[in-house]
Amino acid sequence: MIKLIVLSTLSLTDPIGDHPVDSLNPMKYVDTDIAVVKLSADSSSLYFYVEINDSGDLNRLADTTLYSGSASVSLFIDTDMDSSTGLTWGWWCLGYDVLLSVLHTTPIKDPWEIGDAFGFYRYDQSAYPVYKFELVDTSALNVEHKQHRLEGSIPLKMLDLKSDSIAVLVIVQEQLDPWLGDYAPDEDSLGTSALIYDLGLAKDGIKIDGKFDDWKDVPELRLVRVIPEDER
Repeated sequence: MIKLIVLSTLSLTDPIGDHPVDSLNPMKYVDTDIAVVKLSADSSSLYFYVEINDSGDLNRLADTTLYSGSASVSLFIDTDMDSSTGLTWGWWCLGYDVLLSVLHTTPIKDPWEIGDAFGFYRYDQSAYPVYKFELVDTSALNVEHKQHRLEGSIPLKMLDLKSDSIAVLVIVQEQLDPWLGDYAPDEDSLGTSALIYDLGLAKDGIKIDGKFDDWKDVPELRLVRVIPEDER
């Protein structure tokens, strides 16, 4: 089942400052302000790149005096482009099957069971109405980060892909109430949005080494406005 209708295609570049600001500490939320998301793939791995506001520092996400329960970086992936499988929740989440918790320095017990530590998770459909991702593996992810940039990879065989394209949602957010942070894509008044990566757009030579220079010529993801198949 194809879940998406492309209503329009936009540039992904995420608006700087499109998330809450703490007037008492103006630097606080720059660390959760997403700027760029990119993906690539080869025959064995899916690669991901996340860049926050260049005034931010991903190392500060672990600071519980700045962020409630600390903050984390998560990638949700729809591996089959089917809204009847995976996590669907409000405006922000439409059929995501797996979760990559890629920067999670302070493990907590997430009240929603949506990734409470670093690792690779798969959505547990049988647990509904509890929104629950089961931890599958803590060693499959290869992640490097420095200042405002993060890159990583995961073996394609872990994802069990069932489509030539995947939809991706990136969240950099506090782990506890009030859960302030940034989403890419963010809420769209014209409908749910998704970041789409076509698996045929591979770029050889991506190395997860914390240098990031091999991402320079990788295009940003397609940002599309979509509606579920059952709402057409």
